[in-house]
Amino acid sequence: MVPDSPLWKVDAIICTLATLIRMAGSQAAFAAVNGDLLQRTAGLAHTAGATRHAIVFSLGAGPKGNFHLRAKAEAEDGVRALGYPARTFRRRSRIDTERNESRPSERLGLWMARALCPRIARRHRPLKPPWIARALLDGVLRELPGVEIVESEQLQPHG
Repeated sequence: MVPDSPLWKVDAIICTLATLIRMAGSQAAFAAVNGDLLQRTAGLAHTAGATRHAIVFSLGAGPKGNFHLRAKAEAEDGVRALGYPARTFRRRSRIDTERNESRPSERLGLWMARALCPRIARRHRPLKPPWIARALLDGVLRELPGVEIVESEQLQPHG
């Protein structure tokens, strides 16, 4: 429950909360973070008055994917059901950044994506964190009614 106080007034929420199954330790823990916690956070912000919600999801999230992609799709459905007047979903490909933790397969995939960037489909090209952040911020500031879905290729600078 959110206290009835001006300190708890929320206009918008931007969510980038996520983890990996390996880091969470199990599929259940992964689902708790990427689903339950994500939806609970969105629900608390909505209760506190938020009318705009922006969130980043994985490219390819859907009911027919692997466990990771199905869990992301279920979380997306849960956020949709909260009743925000304005929601913006950003579906991202690989993030082009250095990580503190060891992610050998991600590092290899990123290296390959960088090397092949001009030859691979725009939707699979790596994204810089500022591009994703700008897209999330733009989403809550524009306050478009309904659900706006922006795919990975639209998060990249044009040119």
